[in-house]
Amino acid sequence: MEIKAEVLQDVVIKFAGDSGDGMQLTGTQFTNNTAMLGIDLATFPDFPAEIRAPQGTLPGVSGFQLRFSSDRIFTPGDMCDVLVAMNAAALKTNLNGLKKQGKIIVNVDGFDATYAWGMFQMMKKIAKGERAASALDSVRNYVDTAFPANELKMFFTSNHDENSWNKADYGTMPGAIHAPFAVFTQTMPHEVPLIYSGQEEPVLDSISFFYKDTIQFKNFNRAKFYKILLELRKNPALAADASFKKVNVGDDKAIYAYTREGGGKKILVILNLSEKEQSVKINDTSLLGNPHNLFMGTNEQLTNKEWKIEPWGYVVYAY
Repeated sequence: MEIKAEVLQDVVIKFAGDSGDGMQLTGTQFTNNTAMLGIDLATFPDFPAEIRAPQGTLPGVSGFQLRFSSDRIFTPGDMCDVLVAMNAAALKTNLNGLKKQGKIIVNVDGFDATYAWGMFQMMKKIAKGERAASALDSVRNYVDTAFPANELKMFFTSNHDENSWNKADYGTMPGAIHAPFAVFTQTMPHEVPLIYSGQEEPVLDSISFFYKDTIQFKNFNRAKFYKILLELRKNPALAADASFKKVNVGDDKAIYAYTREGGGKKILVILNLSEKEQSVKINDTSLLGNPHNLFMGTNEQLTNKEWKIEPWGYVVYAY
């Protein structure tokens, strides 16, 4: 990569990060070093709107702006030429203050969550019957090797872009098809599950860009379903460091089953990602017993006898 040097007469640089990250100290040190060189300068400490706001939030962003020049200057400048951002909140808060063609230097450790677009596209193909349930593993394996271990993926069955353009999820995962994929997005490792506006109703319409009609909440047909899933998120078995293990309980072209275990707790998830009824047989003796069926709300005796799961069915057991 060729590095091209550029000589500037006037530069505005801004350091931004969480309150407590040392932005004022960093700016002061930069200012002192610049002053020692005899360069004219002006500074603007930009303190956060709240004292010790929660880490990573917009109101807690602290900044320090410094302008230095070979000419005489009297103000710290308006737009910055260089933005040094320590996290996503700092970048979002100050991005509008960056000049066109300005430079951004970011701390990559502060950007550890991205949309799980690859997984979403695969889920859509499985919902259409174009790919087998086992194809989810190809996306998981790619993410595990291509991204850092602390990378978080934001899982979803619908978001604003997909809802506007492709009628997600009422068009891409219509009716009963939506449920097992929603369970999947809420129970996978290293992820942050998302619920789009109106999915708990559900709103069977495209909330397109510049859509001005108010979302009407009347039936809440999926409210209980999502409440159970969100309550499940408190289970230690879904903690960031909880294990994930695939389990073979049937035809892996249609059945996707796995356990999550952590903090002395374990859950078993069985999903039928097909339009046909499937046979299920649990051979792992550690999964037999009397676990709690979360969606039925009762304990259930599990044996190694074969049983059936309906098309697009789902079951979550807590141990």
